[in-house]
Amino acid sequence: MKKTLTYIYFSFLILIISPISVFGQTSLGGGSNANPSSTGGGSNTSAPSITLDNPLGNNVQDIPTLVEKILDIALTIGVPIIALAIIYSGYLFIAAQGNKDKLQEAKQTLLYVFIGAAILLASYAIANAIVDTIAAIRG
Repeated sequence: MKKTLTYIYFSFLILIISPISVFGQTSLGGGSNANPSSTGGGSNTSAPSITLDNPLGNNVQDIPTLVEKILDIALTIGVPIIALAIIYSGYLFIAAQGNKDKLQEAKQTLLYVFIGAAILLASYAIANAIVDTIAAIRG
């Protein structure tokens, strides 16, 4: 019990100390090297220019496009996995060799693969319908 409390105490200490090291530097500029191109002895009062780049690229500018891209990735990954799962369930049918329990397991695996495929394809169809509806509303 004492060892557990020690771990909790040190974990709490790490959680408290880590933001201090992360937020140690709070200013965005204004030091002696804030604007090397400025001449004169006055202080630099202009705000620094901060730009945020879209990490998803220029193609994704709104939520419907993001959802469409995510579903495209899910289908790209999901369809080969479904194909491999169908092949695996076929292997289970062959490996069962008439054993009732193994045949039941193979049937259950194939059923779950088809349910997963239906969920994947239905989510794609529903999301496309929502995106098309939003696009039609926007005009």
